[in-house]
Amino acid sequence: MGNDPYLAKMFLDSYENNKADSTIPRKYKELMVMAIGMATGTATTMKVHAGLALKNGATVDEICEVIRMIFFTCGVTKLLPILEQLDLEAIDLE
Repeated sequence: MGNDPYLAKMFLDSYENNKADSTIPRKYKELMVMAIGMATGTATTMKVHAGLALKNGATVDEICEVIRMIFFTCGVTKLLPILEQLDLEAIDLE
């Protein structure tokens, strides 16, 4: 993206449009993107969107439920990196 300013702008515009509530409230959008990050093993996506989910009204229990869903659907090979990388106590809630 760094070499293509049009692609970077498209990404940023798309991200800005996704921030607002629409049919799906932002909390659930962030939980979904977090889950995708967990399922694909993308640590930055998982961490950033876990924090955004919390800031938009998700609870730690809801994040844990998503983690259980990822374990059920993707197996232990996805669960272990999640548990190693996602420190819910360290996520800044302010």
